[in-house]
Amino acid sequence: MPDSAIARLIDGMRFGKAHKRVWLLSSLGIMLDGFDFFIMGVALPLIVVDWSTTPLETGLISSAAIVGAIVGAAVMGPLSDRIGRRLAFRIDLTLFVVFALASALAPGVWWLILFRFLLGVGVGADYPISASYVSEIAPARLRSRLLIGAFSFQAVGQLLGALVGLFVLTLDPNPDAWRWMLAVGVVPALVIVVLRRTVPESPLWLASTARFAEAAEAMRVFAGRTVLVEELTARGPEPVALTPEQLEEEELPRTAVELTVAALDRGESVAVPMPAPLITGVLRPADAEPGIPKRSLFSKRLRRATILTSVPWFFMDIATYGVGVFTPTIIAAIALSPHGASSNTQFIADDITSTEGAAFLDLFLVVGFAAALILVRKLGLIVLQVAGFVVMAAGLTLLAVTNLMPQDTPVQLALVFIGFAAFNLFMNAGPNSTTFALPTLAFDSVTRGAGAGFAAASGKAGAALGTFLFPLVQASLGLFSTLLFIAGGCVVAAIVTLVLRRVVSTGPEVSTA
Repeated sequence: MPDSAIARLIDGMRFGKAHKRVWLLSSLGIMLDGFDFFIMGVALPLIVVDWSTTPLETGLISSAAIVGAIVGAAVMGPLSDRIGRRLAFRIDLTLFVVFALASALAPGVWWLILFRFLLGVGVGADYPISASYVSEIAPARLRSRLLIGAFSFQAVGQLLGALVGLFVLTLDPNPDAWRWMLAVGVVPALVIVVLRRTVPESPLWLASTARFAEAAEAMRVFAGRTVLVEELTARGPEPVALTPEQLEEEELPRTAVELTVAALDRGESVAVPMPAPLITGVLRPADAEPGIPKRSLFSKRLRRATILTSVPWFFMDIATYGVGVFTPTIIAAIALSPHGASSNTQFIADDITSTEGAAFLDLFLVVGFAAALILVRKLGLIVLQVAGFVVMAAGLTLLAVTNLMPQDTPVQLALVFIGFAAFNLFMNAGPNSTTFALPTLAFDSVTRGAGAGFAAASGKAGAALGTFLFPLVQASLGLFSTLLFIAGGCVVAAIVTLVLRRVVSTGPEVSTA
């Protein structure tokens, strides 16, 4: 489809104050996810000691927020295609504020699991909403870097989570200190919710529902000048005639294609409706043209993009969350010598030591995102994603091998450091950046929220699986086998990316952004 007039206007804009405000507020929401993600890794051993939880309860506590994130991404992504980015942008973090506080005050294990689940709904919703919002207001020349830059705040949040965890343990070296850790995130989340009330609606989304007067007003905020409705509906390039083979591939009746081409010829943004399903399809925008039929994410035209954006994210989050949440646990199991004493004092000392090590290794997460911002213009998203998965698998394999070596030897400690550093660095230089950006490039403004939502939900499904099964698999099969299983998933993700790389290879942001 030819670019719409409004998309051409956005691409020609200077990246101004309004763009930066939307980008920063999107980034800060992702930072909260990283913060909550890591602070739970520090708090979880304390909860286990404080409440004497079973391995099953421990798995449920660690995975509850991520299961909630699956629901949040799957529901709020498509819902933002119907209600708009601006309203959804505020709803998600309001959930975070309410249930982060409730989690800190939870009276028991099952209440904590419930509150963490509901908090996760807000966290998961922020991924597709923020990605769609940033993508729709960013000029094409900056889009991939802005998306990766926004997602890099996850690493900032993880580092802050480690530092806050250490600070709380230093002030209150007791097992119930986990309550303070879970409560800290309420303050920044509340500030971000208030600031998000000041952002305008996405002009592209407004245009997709034929609300051109409102789109012109939103464009005025970003352009810094008056934008006329006629500028948004100006005639664009002539549409290319479709061959019979292309018509068949579109899976649209010929009459519907003619409606679509005619609308584009008039400079109108076309909304493609979907019925109610939240995961398998796209919600229909309120003002969509009723003559245009539904288009599913698993239709012939979109299923390859859906697989490319969802399957690698699924395996990536198994690794990211499975290893990330339990990084202090892994460090303690591999690198800390067992102690005969089982007192709270010794336990807190070990928790502080492993958290300090995890905090240092988290610096490589920040470096990885910085590398992604530099390399994406030269290598493209696909190359970064494949290379990242391969090195992640190698780093996990190395960590698995060190588990078989004598503890506390210089060689073993050096290899543990190399394995973790390689995993963290290439995870964020590759898949943890690219899986967030690819859905916004593989889908158009009508299907973007649903496509990004499904991909994010798939990732969170992997995260839930990783965090829930990690303590159970480690207890039954050992750390060596657990790490090798996760490494195998990284290899599968690299293969899927290679096989389906041409789905979005024609987009300029994918190859050269």
